[in-house]
This record gives sequence, structure tokens and C-alpha cells, in this order.
Amino acid sequence: MRNLVQIRDEIQSLCDTGEAILAIAEKENRDLSADEQNQLDAIYGTDKADGKLAALKAEESRMQRIDAERKEIAARRAVEQKRFQTGEDIEAGKRKILVPASAKRHGHLKAYASAEDAYVSGQFIAATMFGNQASQRWLDDHGIQAAHSTSDNSKGGYAVPEPMEQSIIRIVEERGVFRRNAFVYPMTSGSVIVPRRSGGFTSYYVGENSAITASNLTLNQVKLEAKKLGVLTQISSELSEDAIVALADLVTQEIAYAFANAEDEAGFNGDGTSSYGGIVGLKSALQAGSIQDAVAGNDSALELDLADFEACVGKLPMYPGIMPKWYVNSAVYWASMARLMDAAGGNTNGTLASGPVAQFLGYPVEFAQVLPSTTGTLASTILCYFGDLAMASTMGVRRGVTVRTDESVYFTSDAIAIRATERYDVQVHERGDASNAGAIVALKTAAS
Repeated sequence: MRNLVQIRDEIQSLCDTGEAILAIAEKENRDLSADEQNQLDAIYGTDKADGKLAALKAEESRMQRIDAERKEIAARRAVEQKRFQTGEDIEAGKRKILVPASAKRHGHLKAYASAEDAYVSGQFIAATMFGNQASQRWLDDHGIQAAHSTSDNSKGGYAVPEPMEQSIIRIVEERGVFRRNAFVYPMTSGSVIVPRRSGGFTSYYVGENSAITASNLTLNQVKLEAKKLGVLTQISSELSEDAIVALADLVTQEIAYAFANAEDEAGFNGDGTSSYGGIVGLKSALQAGSIQDAVAGNDSALELDLADFEACVGKLPMYPGIMPKWYVNSAVYWASMARLMDAAGGNTNGTLASGPVAQFLGYPVEFAQVLPSTTGTLASTILCYFGDLAMASTMGVRRGVTVRTDESVYFTSDAIAIRATERYDVQVHERGDASNAGAIVALKTAAS
């Protein structure tokens, strides 16, 4: 019997196939062929018969009811076992997670707020990635169900438990500059159209006995198409109960760090190639009107002067509600912005010891380490951005994190491969044009 994740994967695959057939016909500006129409009818159904999609959704609904019943039974069993063992009266479905003292022998947790959340995630890792039957029984007893049985994960991924997914997302937001500042839009399918305001009403002076000139609010569309992002790592196959919490903390951190860095690379530096999942980031998206060139001769961070940064601020249109920030590599900040603030004078031993506030010309500074540093050739290079990422760009998020494992990849080193994936897209839609800036501008060094 197929599990819920496999059913949902098949539903998504059918939807993707249907969307692809329609997209091809639309691009070629033609009607559907007979074969294409038959394929769509098989997927979506006709007036006379239901398609595969309806049958799968019915099966999905049935499996959801089964899973809900299994969790309720597991929760009741956990309550009964707890009462039998300790006599403690606890509310059904809210059993306290008891972490063994040996598993608490770890340093400060970096990915989790509590040892209990880390322990749940650690048991999930042990069950799904190592096939540990004791951990699987523990998950069942506590009403935490892995997406697949531990004996076979070859056909899909495991949906990680809520504490682990929330921790990964939180760390990605904390570490990832682009996700934290862009407008994040939840995607309900692999391709989503987001309405975008492109023009507003126009007011006109009206003469006596004259009609008012009409105007319209205009909207266009931003299309988000989910790209799959994956990270592959390895961990030792030797696992003890004592290491469960530390292992969960480490795996969660590393997955989140890898996702955050890739999202920042795509959002800031994406050029539309496969290296960035086809995403076009700020560097390639911004038009000439959104780029401020530094004064001739200022071709590195050490040579940028106050006039360059002031011109960048002056180039940004101050739309109502805009919340501009600087986005810059920390090395460039210290070589340019901090240097200019220090040179302005008025410093004492105390202020120099404290260091400059991460703010420049009255606006916050965000360090984005994927942006150019102070090394290498920096002529004609965008060193920083100034503006509101939430106004300028949209990040679409398709689903949460899933993981898969494989024991064969690192067989010779007695390790297990872990692959985590997410699906997202980035669209920089406020790009400006040849002479006008959008909601974010770039400061570019001089050619020489």
C-alpha cells in the first residue's frame, strides 16, 4: 500500500505534467493536439468520467484519515503506558518528552530551543536514516509518525518532524540575508502567478461643466516556478543514544546553512544559469537606471568615497512605506563605510573600542557574505546594494524540507549519505529601466 507522501508526489507529478502540456501549447500559440487533449482528460477527467487526479485525491483523503487514526491510537497508548509506569495523570496527546540524562551531555544547542525538540529530531534521524527500530517504536509511542517505513525509503523522502523543520527554517531565515528581507510568498503548486501593481490612478484638474478623465489601476503578474534545491552530506553509521541530541543539532545546522547560502547566492548573484537553478538575481536583473557608477578612479572598496554612497542613496526613489537597507560584504563594509565614518573625526578611545554601529548614512547595514569581498579585481563590480528587498523581489516557497538517505554512496567509509531538499523560486521584479531606478539600487565601482 502506498503511503501519503508517495500519493502526494504522484499528485504533484500529474499536476506538473498537465501544466507542462498547457505551457507548451501556449508558447507555440496553438490549440492542443488530440493526443495532448487525451492526456489532459486522463489526468483531470471529463464530463463523463473522473481522471487519475480525482482518484488519487480520494486515496489521499483516505490515507489522511488512516494516519490521523494511527496517531490518535499511538497517543492513547503513550498516555496509558505513562500512567501505568508512573501513575502520572497527563493529557492525551501531550505527553512530555523525557530526555535521558546521558543524551543531555552536550554543549549549548545551536539549532534548537530545547533538548526535547532536539531529541525528537534525533529519534527521527535514527529511525529514518539509520533504520533504528527502537527509535521507530519511540516515535510511534509518542504519536510522531515518519512519512515512510524505515525499511524502504527508495521511492521518496521523509517529511521531517515539526521541531526539525521549524528549526531549519528559523536558521535559514537568521543566516540567509535574502530570505529574511525579501517578500516571502507560500506557493500552493509548482507554478504560481502573483499579482503586482504596475500603475495607479491618475488625478486630473476638471474644468467647469467638464467630464473627469478616467484612469485605471493597472496590474501585471510575477510568475514563480519552484526550483528544487538539495544538499548532500554524510555522517558516520555508528550511533549511540548519547549522541542523538548532538547529532540532530549538527545535521539541522548544516542543512540550514547550506540552504541559506544557496538562496543568498541565487538571490544576489544568480545569472539564470543552472548553477543558480535558473534564478536571475539582483546582479543580473537590475537595469541601468538602478545602477549607480562610482566616480572615475574609484575602482575598489578602499577608494569609494562619501560622494559615491550619497549618490547611491539619492538614486533610490523613496516610495511610501519603503524601508531601505545597505547589503554589503563585511570586508567591504570595513574597507569603505567604516573607513569613511572613522575618518569623519570625533572619535575617542571609547568609540574606537566599541566600533562603528552597523548603520551608514542613517540606514541599517546587512552583511551578505556572498557579495564581492575586497580581494581580486574589483573594477566595474557591484560591491553593495541599497534599497528594500521586500519591495523589489519575491521569494516563493513551495514546501517544507524533506530528507532521503542512502547507505551505498559512502559504503567504503561506513557512512550514510543524507540528502535534504526544498523547493523555492526568486523573482526580482522591480528592476528599474534604462533611466529610472526600482526599489533597490546597486553601487558599482569605476571601470579603472
